[in-house]
Amino acid sequence: MNSARVVLYEPATVLLSQFGMKRQLPEGVASDPLRVAKLDANTMFFDVFRLAWDGAILCLGPPLSNCHPSFTDLGFTGADDAPIAARWQHPRITQQYALRVTLNGQGPETLDAVRLTDGTTKVTIAVSQSQAALLADRRVLVTLSRDNPLPWIRDWATFYVRLHGANAILLYDNGSQSYSASEIAVALADIPGLKIVIIVTWPFPYGNDGTPGQPSTENFCQTGALDHARRCFCPFARSVLNVDIDELLPADGMSIFEQIEKSPFAVLLFRGIWAEAPGIESRDALKSVRHADCTYAWKKQMQTVAEGEVEGLCRTKWVAVPSRCGEDVEWGIHDIYPATQNARATQSDWRAIDQFRFHRHCRQINIGWKVDRWRSSRNFDAVCIPDRAMERVFASTFAVEDNR
Repeated sequence: MNSARVVLYEPATVLLSQFGMKRQLPEGVASDPLRVAKLDANTMFFDVFRLAWDGAILCLGPPLSNCHPSFTDLGFTGADDAPIAARWQHPRITQQYALRVTLNGQGPETLDAVRLTDGTTKVTIAVSQSQAALLADRRVLVTLSRDNPLPWIRDWATFYVRLHGANAILLYDNGSQSYSASEIAVALADIPGLKIVIIVTWPFPYGNDGTPGQPSTENFCQTGALDHARRCFCPFARSVLNVDIDELLPADGMSIFEQIEKSPFAVLLFRGIWAEAPGIESRDALKSVRHADCTYAWKKQMQTVAEGEVEGLCRTKWVAVPSRCGEDVEWGIHDIYPATQNARATQSDWRAIDQFRFHRHCRQINIGWKVDRWRSSRNFDAVCIPDRAMERVFASTFAVEDNR
């Protein structure tokens, strides 16, 4: 059996502490140690890498507007201290809160390193090369994951390879302590049909949620990973599917990759339904749970779907064709968002919501890192009903994979 190619990628990270700086705590956070621990106070740039399409260098990171001491100037030079022109693109929407600094002009396409200076301190950073060729014409499954058990990650990947024809995995590992990046790759590399597995080390603090009902401006980690995926790895990908390890989308007769590729759209969204495994009341019971055990769906949501309504369903996830995503849109966690007036005015031309596909959001495929929701619902029989469609999908998908 041929194994998939494995690539382990380490970003060229730049830290605020290298300049004697840090990101200030937002109001109301300093008094809460848990929120302080989740805030990214030290990342200046997640990565500094070359763009595939024009050779320019991109510095990608969180906004620098809330740093202490504040920046008066940040300059970029080559090894000979010759200045390099920089174009700053500040966050345009709260759903993709990334800062992008593009270095272009004479010579940056030949540089292996650049120097950053604030006028007193100079930091030399190696420039990572574009990885776009690795995923050219691939159907890519992308996610961010932290300490999810390896059998869960393998089941998730197997599902999308077998049912949807994914042939590339791009996984951002958010500082897992239970295993190494190479162990993740080993767990995935022998899945038949998978051509390449890329594990990106992404150890940055995840951030905090915003006020209920309001977008968060503290969650840089996952949105940063998606923007990095778009620009460093996926510009030439055939199509890209963004789902979490606990989210499974039935095929419904056609691969989701095939569906978006054959459509006229750049982006296709799909909503979700909560799925559960019964009888999970302890951490010990959770250890044996797999996706295929989550064969019950929330009755209220299933009724909502049957009535053709959408209120109360799980938030959308997306599949996209990168080459159709112009610079006036931004990749976010739950949607690909318009970032200009023109993109907002033309949404119906480039973006659609599938009203007939619903991913299953598996409540027990969760280690409680963000929300403690791994227990089965109280009054289970009143809340949940058997999901016969997923029973059939699981039976066929994991028939030779169930090695518990």
